[in-house]
Amino acid sequence: MVTRVSYPVKVKEEAIRLRMAGVPVAEVMERLGIKNNSQLRV
Repeated sequence: MVTRVSYPVKVKEEAIRLRMAGVPVAEVMERLGIKNNSQLRV
């Protein structure tokens, strides 16, 4: 069974800011330590 990861609000806000600035999903994931791209849908 897989455990769910919950990211802090600051990480979520930064991910949104980066995506709205046009940063690619893979780069945002790498910068913020997000493991799965399904957790990064904006």
